[in-house]
Amino acid sequence: MKKATKLFALLIAAIMLVGLVACGGEETTTAATQATTAATDGTGSTEATDFENTMPISDEPVTITAWRSWSSTFYNDPNEIPATQELEKLTNVHVDFTCAATSNAQEQFNIMVMSQDYSDMIFGHSYSSQPNYTGGVDKAIADEVYIDITDYLYLATNFNMRLAEDERIEPLITTDGGAKFFGTIQSGEQPAWYGTMVRTDWLEELNIDEPQTISDWYDMLTAFKDNGHANALYFAKTGYDTTGFGIVGAYDTAPVFYNKDGVVTWGGIDEGYKAYLTEMAKWYSEGLIDLDFYSRATADQMTMFAQDKVGASVGASYTTAEQYPLSHGGEGVKWEAVPLPVLEEGTTGHFRRVNLVVGTAACFPTTAAVENGNIETVIRYIDYTYSEEGSAITNYGVEGETWEWGDDGLPHYTDFFLHNEEFGQTDMRNRWCDSNGRGGYYMWIRENDSYSQEVLDGQYKWMDSSSGDWVMPPVTLTSEEANEYATIYGDIETLMQEFTTQVITGQKSIDEWDSYVEQVKGMNIDRCIELQQAALERFNAR
Repeated sequence: MKKATKLFALLIAAIMLVGLVACGGEETTTAATQATTAATDGTGSTEATDFENTMPISDEPVTITAWRSWSSTFYNDPNEIPATQELEKLTNVHVDFTCAATSNAQEQFNIMVMSQDYSDMIFGHSYSSQPNYTGGVDKAIADEVYIDITDYLYLATNFNMRLAEDERIEPLITTDGGAKFFGTIQSGEQPAWYGTMVRTDWLEELNIDEPQTISDWYDMLTAFKDNGHANALYFAKTGYDTTGFGIVGAYDTAPVFYNKDGVVTWGGIDEGYKAYLTEMAKWYSEGLIDLDFYSRATADQMTMFAQDKVGASVGASYTTAEQYPLSHGGEGVKWEAVPLPVLEEGTTGHFRRVNLVVGTAACFPTTAAVENGNIETVIRYIDYTYSEEGSAITNYGVEGETWEWGDDGLPHYTDFFLHNEEFGQTDMRNRWCDSNGRGGYYMWIRENDSYSQEVLDGQYKWMDSSSGDWVMPPVTLTSEEANEYATIYGDIETLMQEFTTQVITGQKSIDEWDSYVEQVKGMNIDRCIELQQAALERFNAR
């Protein structure tokens, strides 16, 4: 198999630099791809070694075990994926998977932990997403389930290479306690792929400019209604969006915890949130918002889009821009990204989709691998998925079939992949690749092969209109903090969500705001803020 040169990593860095400059971001310093390997004595000191993680890992076939959540339309086991088979061929390592259905993965994960019968490695999440370890990675290490990989980093030469490429990576693969784990390192910061989208063919028909402000949105939706498209704003079921932050972000708030210059705030009782609810109640009463937004099932969305009932929404640039027009079955339907709205033209928002340089999925070697003597094989196998060759396989499939090395030193999909007569590109990825939920190096840049330049450029409308600087980083509560937080915040969030939908739909008046705020404060929201503040300070100290 042909192996990419140093140009591979350097070109990725160049692509990211251009993207960051285009969206007003900071430049990142990228090291050459020559790995600087280091052994550690456990105190943080390092010394250079000559070890390089070359393949195969073993001269004879060996087997290690792994636990992971699993859902597939095509396969019963990850070993049926061509990419996984290719990894086995090149490493000489077979992985015996124990799979848990995604629908109840957290439950099965907890059962596995209680049984104390661990696989050699566990594919999970470092924070937030499921399945994750209650109390976080530090707790899992203290409970002797996961291991701190620091003492084994001399074996992980490809992982070390990725760490050297971007100084933002290390804090995200380091716990509050200073331990390290194999997180999903991204091919640079992916642009905000989720945000506000509009039927731009309707804008053209009505001779309306692309909306910039909340006032523009009101005028646009009113024009849609006057032209026979009432209730054209498809709203999140909760009454607000915190994935792309949509309309609520225009008010410099969101009903979540956010980080304003190092100080944690909860937006559910902000004056800006009151103003948001007041405006949305007006829009709802005037027939601009989907009347049944609070009771919509997920399946309703595609039906409504297909029936030309939706003119504005939030969505993912990749899927909404290309798949929703197809659902209409007609020519000329255009769903396109528009800037995240602001209150005053010329200003920049603080909330948007923020994609970190390390994702939530991770792979954790376990104490079982140490006890049974598999730890070196496990570390080197995981590390291979951070290499140029290994990551090309997990992200793109099999060289010569679904991808080839390009003249730019990067993998590129073949015509067989891009223009397959039987399967669309999403299905092709699910059939050939294994880059979701397993950690390693995630090459989101592959999307550049799959979508039009217009779709890709649309993401920068969201990047340009909001800095995202108030979005909380992935902080971690201690086990004790998490237990206390859960007993308080669950009821507060329920109250906030009920009040939100009731005000928007007119069941309650915004005049009840002061009573609502008093009730939230009486439920001890300040203690939740204190817990989040402590977690933020620990994160910033990493």
